[in-house]
Amino acid sequence: MRVILPSIERPKKLPVVLNQRGIKQLLRTPKLLKHRLVLGMLYGCGLRNFELRNLQRRDLDFDRKMVHVRQGKGRKDRYVPLSEMHIRGLKKYLLAENPVTWCFTGNDKNRQSCTAFLARNTVDCS
Repeated sequence: MRVILPSIERPKKLPVVLNQRGIKQLLRTPKLLKHRLVLGMLYGCGLRNFELRNLQRRDLDFDRKMVHVRQGKGRKDRYVPLSEMHIRGLKKYLLAENPVTWCFTGNDKNRQSCTAFLARNTVDCS
């Protein structure tokens, strides 16, 4: 005998929207340049977590001030603009860290970084 249970309806809540002060506080929280860049690009470029983790050096076009997002949501490619602040930070980071393939790597320069550190290194700004 097979029993089908009704699904539990969860209330749909709107996300918390930070004010300008909260956003500035959030973006200043990380101490390391890499962490500030990751957080800034997630917020400022509208990148999704997996899009940022899959970002390669070849995807950065500083001349056109664009990032090529490959196989993003819906497995579609897209371009997103880069601000001058992100370009300066990325150039400084790439010069210092010199990652081989992936823009943001973990301890191993040949492997993608996990962005779980964001949960550990940010504060509640709401």
